[in-house]
Amino acid sequence: MDTITSSGYKSESGPTVGSIGKRTIQLLPKNPMDKTTIVSIYPRQVVDTKPTLFPSRFVIPAALQGDFSILIVEGASYFIPSPVERQPPTEVQVNSMMLAESILHDSIPTMNLVQQGARPGLFAIPGEWTKKTIISYIHADGRSFHDLLETAKEWQKNYWVAVMNEADGFWAKSNGDPKVIPDDARIAAKFLGLEKVKPWMSTTVASELIPCIACGTMINNNVPVCKECHAIVKPELAKTLGIKFSEK
Repeated sequence: MDTITSSGYKSESGPTVGSIGKRTIQLLPKNPMDKTTIVSIYPRQVVDTKPTLFPSRFVIPAALQGDFSILIVEGASYFIPSPVERQPPTEVQVNSMMLAESILHDSIPTMNLVQQGARPGLFAIPGEWTKKTIISYIHADGRSFHDLLETAKEWQKNYWVAVMNEADGFWAKSNGDPKVIPDDARIAAKFLGLEKVKPWMSTTVASELIPCIACGTMINNNVPVCKECHAIVKPELAKTLGIKFSEK
């Protein structure tokens, strides 16, 4: 049984999350079958942090256009302080599917736009899958993984439209200030082929921004390195400019 520390409890064999005095607590055994796979066709990296859970940080990779990314989620735990002084807290386990749904709900950047049939293309599938094996997944209602992907694409398309409509309102109210346009709106316009139609995409700043293929951050299309994750996004451009990168 793995031991952890929480709020001052010292770990003997497991990862440390805190300690109180010299008391120890142990993580309850986890169900090895309790795993959920989050699938994403969203072109930006999704990061969700839940400070009260252990583990607490979840990162869903950005999906390249025409492809999908996955994140395997295991069950997590949170701790309720004991009403009795100097007694260890009570561990409460959260199953992986509940956790996955919470990650999807909390990580969506513009919750006010999310509705039935309109949301970023992320969904959860019970079990642990790889990009190769998940192709054979069949939902309980008979839908194939391909069907689920097509539904996610439709959700995301509707979400792109909602984001752009909101951006139109921001643009009008701000008298043409490009800073009020969300990054998702710029991505949406490009995915839907409307970058030449939307006035807020005609500015120099907007037209030069693209999502980093590594982390999804909006970056200048003319620079070879992402300002956020420092990934080399344009190796040939870096070579042309004579830029050399040190090896760690």
